[in-house]
Amino acid sequence: MNVAVIGASNKPDRYSYKAVVLLREIGMEALDACTLVLLATGQF
Repeated sequence: MNVAVIGASNKPDRYSYKAVVLLREIGMEALDACTLVLLATGQF
């Protein structure tokens, strides 16, 4: 399953970062919103 995390951060102390790490640990494909937009527009 793909999951978009709106406002994801690359700072380990942020809850959004922890959410992405947790989602990936349980087998989800977690993307931040910016990556999702680039994939959808073919610019990635």
